[in-house]
Amino acid sequence: MKVISAETREEAWLEAVQHLEAEAEHNIEYNLILEIKKPGATSERSRNIRREFDTFLTNHDLYSVQTVADTIFPAALYKKYGTDGIYKIYPNEIYPQLRHVKANQRGTYALRLVQGKKEDGEAFNPLAYVVDRIRRMIETNGARCANEISLDECQTIPINRNDASLYAFPCLSHLSFKLSHDRSEVHLTAIYRSQFFIEKAMGNLLGLARLQDFVCREVGVEMGTLVCHATYATLDHTGKVRDFRKLLSSLKG
Repeated sequence: MKVISAETREEAWLEAVQHLEAEAEHNIEYNLILEIKKPGATSERSRNIRREFDTFLTNHDLYSVQTVADTIFPAALYKKYGTDGIYKIYPNEIYPQLRHVKANQRGTYALRLVQGKKEDGEAFNPLAYVVDRIRRMIETNGARCANEISLDECQTIPINRNDASLYAFPCLSHLSFKLSHDRSEVHLTAIYRSQFFIEKAMGNLLGLARLQDFVCREVGVEMGTLVCHATYATLDHTGKVRDFRKLLSSLKG
């Protein structure tokens, strides 16, 4: 197990991939836990890490950080249309176009967040349910926890049953939103059954931070910490990323 704590998403990611490259056996770590203290913040250092990494992704014909983030939370739709962009426009207008891409045929996390079914088969919106529940907790000074979303079954979790595939979508299994003791912040914990730290992890962190920011804005509180727990983390070396060691070397310091 490895626990990493950093101020920004990019700095946490960089420390994680450095660990996977230099210390983890076979570039694999079981239970790699990242704590990002300020998930919505950036710095000159973090911007430089993302800029160089995005260039690397482009040069190796891989999805950009932004593209991966959008599969979790399409922030541009929220900025332009508010909650309708997330709850209505994305599932009804945007995803029908995206589903023709092979990688999206089983859905996206952004879709599963807003289109779920209860155990009795009734359709409901898990994300809207969590937002409303947290808002009520703040208004009534009630409990601060029990705000969970299962991404493998698209329902708030009484029982969690994973999809049968070993590595394919969905790798993100569970989201847990918690109010701080004084109810001034929302903390988010995301659990991945497996996570690829070259092709996906930085984009995952950006998408999760934007999702956390959405919830915080909707309930009227600040962003707390973001914790990302990969129960199986790998440096996913392939022919496309054979130059990754060179990138890591340039990012040191």
